[in-house]
Amino acid sequence: MIRRVVDKGKGFVSKLKQVEKEHKIMNFTKNNVQQKFIVLGVTILVAVGGLIGFGVSSFSTEDEETEVSSLPWEEESPEDNSEEEAEVEPSFYVVDVKGEVTNPGVYTVKDGERVHDVIEQAGGFTGEALKEAINLAERCYDEMVIVVPKEGEEAEISDISGVSESPSNEGILLNQATDTELTELPGIGPSKAEAIVAYRDENGPFQNVEDLVEVPGIGEKTLESIKEFLIVR
Repeated sequence: MIRRVVDKGKGFVSKLKQVEKEHKIMNFTKNNVQQKFIVLGVTILVAVGGLIGFGVSSFSTEDEETEVSSLPWEEESPEDNSEEEAEVEPSFYVVDVKGEVTNPGVYTVKDGERVHDVIEQAGGFTGEALKEAINLAERCYDEMVIVVPKEGEEAEISDISGVSESPSNEGILLNQATDTELTELPGIGPSKAEAIVAYRDENGPFQNVEDLVEVPGIGEKTLESIKEFLIVR
């Protein structure tokens, strides 16, 4: 009787241990499954976050590339090109050559060319030309008239020598006169005359007599004393 009770007690204890062992196994399995789900969830979140970040980065890069490719200062407008072309285009003057040249006529010269250049275009002087009457170094200007006289016709060269020697004695042509001729003006010595010619050669023909005040050494007082003797053509 006692043995049976003891055997039953042992059996009961053995079952309790087995139940406890199974319970531990179940808890371990449950915990393991939960951990796997947690790891899986974290992995999914990381993957989704990475995809979203990549998409945003790609979108931003495309926007930046679009903005860079359309920068306004990298685009050349037709107006800019036309301005550049306008700056490149040279100025041309029309000059009438008369008298003792091989081919008298109207010639086109570039800005900065001299009387010597247009005389060459006209075929050069004839054998009867009074070459000394022509200032070959003079800068050409628009609507200029060059008259090359024959030898013995000194009185006919008013338009090119700078000093009118016709009976009317109009005055001195400011844009054609040499420095020697300019010294005939009251108050104009050799240094001021040279300054006038140098300014004219550098800046082109005077547009009016008043432009003389731009020449170093020529003031309002000097201008008043000489302007009645000057002619601008």
